[in-house]
Amino acid sequence: MRLMTWNIQWGRGVGPDGPRTVRLEETISRIRYWSPDVICLQEVCVNFPANTDGRDEDQLALLQIAFPDYQSVFAPTTDWYVPGKVQRFGNMVLSRFPLLCSRVHLLPSPRDAGAAGISGARSAAEVWIDTPIGLYRIVSTHLEYGSFVQRRAQVEYVAGLQQGPTLQIALATADERAHRRVDMFDRRTPVSAVPHACASLIVGDFNSPPGGVEFNALGDAGYRDLWQKVHGHRPHVATLSVHHRARPEFHPICYDFIFGDGQSVDAISDIVVDCEATESDHQPLVATFSESDRKTGAR
Repeated sequence: MRLMTWNIQWGRGVGPDGPRTVRLEETISRIRYWSPDVICLQEVCVNFPANTDGRDEDQLALLQIAFPDYQSVFAPTTDWYVPGKVQRFGNMVLSRFPLLCSRVHLLPSPRDAGAAGISGARSAAEVWIDTPIGLYRIVSTHLEYGSFVQRRAQVEYVAGLQQGPTLQIALATADERAHRRVDMFDRRTPVSAVPHACASLIVGDFNSPPGGVEFNALGDAGYRDLWQKVHGHRPHVATLSVHHRARPEFHPICYDFIFGDGQSVDAISDIVVDCEATESDHQPLVATFSESDRKTGAR
């Protein structure tokens, strides 16, 4: 299974001279280059002309059209209703493998008088995916930028999602798992327990660096940074401000991570940062889960 997580900045690429016009088709082309089985995207924009160069653009629909063989889940932070349209913004997950179920979470945003800069509602998309290497629970999120208080509350929330009642589904052949899915669906009710996965992944833009309080909170909850699992003590490759600095004080830094527990820690065989991508102010992070021990670094 190959997974990509990427804050696409609604398709606005960057270059040495600054941000470019929005070209979602180039973002889609970059995703196709990697051919991921699971695509976790942050900052997907629907009908916000202020973001997309003065035009309405339903990026949710465009991404669904671009990847017709994938199922998708969208976790908007807020829906704005204006005459003739709905404006939405949030996180999206697309999967080539069957989705078992999903949940959308609005993350906590406790009051913080010291919040600075960009601040807004945040969400997480939680999905259960029946992959060839087992049932994986994946949480794709984008944490607060301008408030440490809110960011800490949000990372604690997503770390705690694995707690609670689960429905055990043993590993089996693909045909056996498909039969069990149908049988489970026939018996489920709206309050049925969620499935028990063999592994959980929390991925996305955390707006905090390696070793930060938020980073360590996931370790305290039993998750492991899969970059460190593959590369040991090698420093994280920067995923933000690589090709352009929005402000002079900005510098290349890693804000995007893939954390895992359970079987994923043993199954991770490769994790790379696509340092060549210029279709966003963030770099894509791509992980491969298999039985291989191959380990590579930045592309």
